[in-house]
Amino acid sequence: MSSTKARADSLSLLLFTLRSGKLMAINLLKVSEIIPCPPLTKLPESHPHVKGIATLRGASLSVIDLSRAIGERPLEDPNGGCLIVTDVSRSKQGLHVQAVSKIVHCLTTDIRPPPLVPAACVRTSPA
Repeated sequence: MSSTKARADSLSLLLFTLRSGKLMAINLLKVSEIIPCPPLTKLPESHPHVKGIATLRGASLSVIDLSRAIGERPLEDPNGGCLIVTDVSRSKQGLHVQAVSKIVHCLTTDIRPPPLVPAACVRTSPA
């Protein structure tokens, strides 16, 4: 394998854990910053995975409980853990996780697909 091909197939990932201790990752290019979880404002009738809204330097940021979003129990301490601020498709959101572990570099062929979300966790809109 040539070094040019290795660089084209490499990826930097931010590793983090959820409440269960499950290790997960996100493309480092999608991460804006990592901060302690700030105070959140609850939104009435919001999706169950949305913990609330954080104000970050004057801007509103939706915060998603990633543990709940994949069918696990929410974080034990709702004010604990940290927030991974992501920028995906020009939209910023915060992912509430238990802890951030480290950054790793790997080949794209080493990446496994994300876990399936149980059907019971999917909220559909009324028809």
